[in-house]
Amino acid sequence: MIKVIARKELLELWRDGRFRWAAGTIVLLLLISLGSGWRHYRRVSTEHQAVRQSERARWLNQGAHHPHTAAHYGTYVFKPLQPLSVVDSGITPYVGVTAHLEAHQRNIFQYKPAEDAPAVRRFGELTAAMTLQMLIPLLLILLLFTAFVGEREQGTLRLLLSLGVARRDIALGKIAGLILPLLLLLLPVSALGAVALWLNSGALTMGLSWGRLAVMLLGYLAYFGIVMGLTLGVSAWANSTRQALVVLLGFWFVNCLAAPQAVTDLAAYLSPTPSSLEFVSALRAELQQQKQIGELTAEHRARLIKEYGVKSADELPLSPDGLALVENEEVGDRIQERHFKELWDIYERQDRFYQAGSLLAPMLAVQSLSMGLAGTDLPQQRHFVEAAEMYRQDLVQSLNRYVVDHDTVANRTQHPYVKSLKIFLADQGLWARAKPFEYNPPGLFWVLRRRWVNLALLLFWLVSVTWLARRAIARVEMS
Repeated sequence: MIKVIARKELLELWRDGRFRWAAGTIVLLLLISLGSGWRHYRRVSTEHQAVRQSERARWLNQGAHHPHTAAHYGTYVFKPLQPLSVVDSGITPYVGVTAHLEAHQRNIFQYKPAEDAPAVRRFGELTAAMTLQMLIPLLLILLLFTAFVGEREQGTLRLLLSLGVARRDIALGKIAGLILPLLLLLLPVSALGAVALWLNSGALTMGLSWGRLAVMLLGYLAYFGIVMGLTLGVSAWANSTRQALVVLLGFWFVNCLAAPQAVTDLAAYLSPTPSSLEFVSALRAELQQQKQIGELTAEHRARLIKEYGVKSADELPLSPDGLALVENEEVGDRIQERHFKELWDIYERQDRFYQAGSLLAPMLAVQSLSMGLAGTDLPQQRHFVEAAEMYRQDLVQSLNRYVVDHDTVANRTQHPYVKSLKIFLADQGLWARAKPFEYNPPGLFWVLRRRWVNLALLLFWLVSVTWLARRAIARVEMS
């Protein structure tokens, strides 16, 4: 009987022109969004690769400089896109994509893609994730809301039950009749997405991307199952098709539109972030309270002269200036790490609150999970920023330590412009010793450890909705 009901649902869907138009529109939007994401990924990856090569050449060919001057000269790093960002761009358009790494200060990432986007982006960005999270559930509701209440109003439910057809079989038949056409619509799109993923993934990211894609598909399937179970339960409970439709559209509105904004605003209210001016002012005020390089140099010079028993700093085998640079950088790094950690912790508290909001709306759970698996969420932005900061500290301190060991009188040369001044200069050999910045994104299990709440709440919603739908279906009346 399940097959008969499924066949009947398939036939009705095929004859229903509204389904063909709605399904065709969703498939078209998915194809457009995937194509747009793939084109953006390819363009940005190509641009970043070219700029990284140019930046590396600039660093290597900067000529003879004092090493600390080269540290101020610095270098630029760019956040790489992960292949699954073609599905879900997450927070990427709203965070900086590049930062200047230099001595003494930790710069904030700049050049947010959304700043250069047209004004229409404020109404939302078309992505495959948005289509899957908002439009597919709406289609499921419109197709299933008459599952029981519509049959009851038409009188066919009484006939089916009088023939001994179980209510469970009616529900399973209707679900089967809906799943098949949805699979026929989504499988080609998924195949195209898999091909794009294969083309975008390099040797290092291939395994990571496929594992993330598999978990992402399971998450979206669970989300669709929640919507279908809820729709069937409401259809079995409602007294009329109008009542069922109003309740389900109300759920869709809260789930997809109201809850994300409300939870975001409440998270920002409970864990407010300082303004950019407040943050920078507090950071600079504390940095200015520390000993400056001139004072540190004098202290190290006096200590070393006494320690080595020489008459002047020119006889020292180490550079007091270099030691002052090393100490000043260490103190500044500790202060900046503390301030930035406090800021990131605020952001992550907001993110955890958003995850907890999944108790109110399952879309919040699948949205956070999708961004995490696509590599476009807050924790992975922090992971990249902190990796870039570690590289900055290592680069600057390696140059400062080179000053400590080599900036002696014997290694100084005539200043090219000031005849009475001798300076220490390093050449390309030192610049080549600084390896280029390489970033390895975290693995799948790293992501899942930070998104286990989303997985647990999706499972909670799925189990709860299934149980409620079964109870509602078991109690469905003939009239």
